[in-house]
Amino acid sequence: MRVLHVAPDLSRAFGGPTEALLGFVAAARAAGIKTEVIGPMPPAEDLAWFERRAAGTPVHAFAASGPGSARISSGLLRFLATRGSSFDVVHVHGMFNAISTLSARACRRRNIPYVIGPFGTLSRYTFEHKRQLVKRAWHALLDAPAIRGAGAMHFTTVHERDEARRLRAVRGVPAAVVPPPWLPDASGGEQGAAERAIESPRAGVETVLYLSRLNPIKGLETLIDAWPAVRVRRPGARLVIAGAGDPAYERAIRARAAERVTDGSITFAGFVKGAEKARLLAEADVFALTSYHENFGVAVIEAIAAGLPAVITPEVQVSDVVVEHALGTVVPRAPAEVARGIVATLEDSALRARVASVGPQLIPALYTLDSVGERLRAMYELAIEGVPVPRMEGTKLDTPTPA
Repeated sequence: MRVLHVAPDLSRAFGGPTEALLGFVAAARAAGIKTEVIGPMPPAEDLAWFERRAAGTPVHAFAASGPGSARISSGLLRFLATRGSSFDVVHVHGMFNAISTLSARACRRRNIPYVIGPFGTLSRYTFEHKRQLVKRAWHALLDAPAIRGAGAMHFTTVHERDEARRLRAVRGVPAAVVPPPWLPDASGGEQGAAERAIESPRAGVETVLYLSRLNPIKGLETLIDAWPAVRVRRPGARLVIAGAGDPAYERAIRARAAERVTDGSITFAGFVKGAEKARLLAEADVFALTSYHENFGVAVIEAIAAGLPAVITPEVQVSDVVVEHALGTVVPRAPAEVARGIVATLEDSALRARVASVGPQLIPALYTLDSVGERLRAMYELAIEGVPVPRMEGTKLDTPTPA
């Protein structure tokens, strides 16, 4: 079987979606599926990083132009036109962007079987925030026809699938739930982070870590607004915010932090990777993510694998796993509730020690390359031949429980 992955972004700063794509590529390889990737040209350093992580999988990057979601790549579309039919199925990642939408349209016109993984873009949050009329028109005129022509829809959680099914176009297409596999960072820092996480807090300093894109969907305003209440109960605590995003939003979120907290306990680390990322995970005591919506939560899984308990909102859709395996706290997205959850987790040394011990083993066991690869193969066969994907028993994410 030959599969072509179409990505709207191959850059490292794209965060979880890029990491998830690399995981799916690795899982497909483990299942004996021949895979290639196409996408818009990222910065040279990012392309080298992606190719290194893809471990020999052919990566075709093409120049793209245009603003934001309207960015297109004529080279990418020519690749699909000339070579798309040589693949058994095309796996289109993302929606509400021209590269994904036009790629799905090209497959449909040429009768090439394709799968659409929307990356959470079919959530209610997507349609209810910013440019609502534009999004509804885009969906009705462009994405809905692409969905109806797909051989299968790829969701990473049951929550994502069920929420998307409120849309008429989605209800008529077979769906598969396949989470990304656990793929350790090539820097190898996770194990060291987990080992150090069980030590006592350093000289009374307790660190809460946010490590994700700086984007309004992440709910950073709530986390920052909660911080003064955390400091009242834990005066030695500090909040480290790591990540990058739109410059205007970064300026706004930094200004909010400076306005709400004047004691210097909030610091911004910028975009981190490799050894620096591993160091932040090693020095943290708690991970926090108060998003309005996450169709999975790769950053949460990374933190737990590094031994950190997570304080997250219910909209982060790995919350079921966090609750089921007692890996942290799920709190309503309100400053007072977030503060309460962070303080309780910082005070619960038994929980922190347990996650530091269990997390590094549990996450790789839940999200194995082999199990995800088998599900990917079944999903692609569904798209090609209409063969249903068997349900994987275990957690509410349809992932297997560890042996």
